Amino acid sequence: MAKEQSVLMLSGGIDSVALAHYAKATGVNIGAAIFLDYGQEAAGRELHCARRLSLKLGFAFEPVNISGLKYLFYGMLSDDDYHPLMAECECNDPYAAHGIVATYAMLRGAANVLVGITMDDRKSAPKYPEYLEKFGSSISDLNGRPFEMRAPFIDM
Repeated sequence: MAKEQSVLMLSGGIDSVALAHYAKATGVNIGAAIFLDYGQEAAGRELHCARRLSLKLGFAFEPVNISGLKYLFYGMLSDDDYHPLMAECECNDPYAAHGIVATYAMLRGAANVLVGITMDDRKSAPKYPEYLEKFGSSISDLNGRPFEMRAPFIDM
């Protein structure tokens, strides 16, 4: 029986890099690592790091440019990227990114997405574990097969 496939959200930052090494060391079947360029200042450097790490660890790599949607990522961008739309919404949570990556994972036949969320992230979003569980459950319900959003480092 084939091992279930996972998709790794790989930003090139320390949390997702640690998660990539953890996944490799523990034998997780990473079908692909996905990088989202949502217009962040360091996108070029992060893309370079994510691509190099994927090659080193033997993961397929999928860079996705969604910078045209950058105003959905308020709070993840610099103050210079302010847009009036930002004043009207609380869009600094990664719902859009998780939706894009979950859709990609489902199309690949993956059973889950691995995200590098840590205890530090929970300081601003204490209900992150519940959110991830409900998000994965909703994707399962919509697609009729099991699906999870996994954050192995969420309590670290």
